[in-house]
Amino acid sequence: MAIMPLSKQIKFLNALGLPAKTAGQRKNSWIIFQQGSAWHHFDAKAKKVGPLKPDGVPGSATTAHVNASQAHYNRLSPHFALHEFKCRASGHTHVSIDRDMVYSLEKLRAKIGPITIVTGYRCRAYNTHVGGTRDSAHMDIPCRAADITPHPNPNTVKGLGFHGIGIRNTDHNVRTPMVVVHVDQQLKNKPDTVFIDA
Repeated sequence: MAIMPLSKQIKFLNALGLPAKTAGQRKNSWIIFQQGSAWHHFDAKAKKVGPLKPDGVPGSATTAHVNASQAHYNRLSPHFALHEFKCRASGHTHVSIDRDMVYSLEKLRAKIGPITIVTGYRCRAYNTHVGGTRDSAHMDIPCRAADITPHPNPNTVKGLGFHGIGIRNTDHNVRTPMVVVHVDQQLKNKPDTVFIDA
């Protein structure tokens, strides 16, 4: 297994906004990328190697995903970048996302157009600050949840691989229909479980 040259590792990880100064930092950063890369669904060479094993080693399979990422502005998929999922707590750089979430978000984007990630990964303190549940999928590593905008109809979101579909009346008008504000792949829920996201 050919290991990616160190200079390329550092350049790519820095482009993602991940630390790369020490061997330990690089290993942890590669794991974050390997967990989040969905290029095996979109790029011919990445399809051949399949989903990445999150082992922190930038071997030939990881290189195939990196090459696809670099050809698309260092994204995890055609339209989503790692930094979109980082914790929103002030001063935090912690980031995590699961590749299956990225793939499902791409499928949703194909149906409704561009999506903004309002919140992806949350540290425990930030999750508490915003009133998240104690077992929120936003805190999973890799993260398996995202709050999104625009807010589609729940039926539009079903069948795309999400388990939890959080809906809310965004303008507090009881006559306005409930719309999707949150999607997740928390396995405690059955696929396409719709719930009120208070």
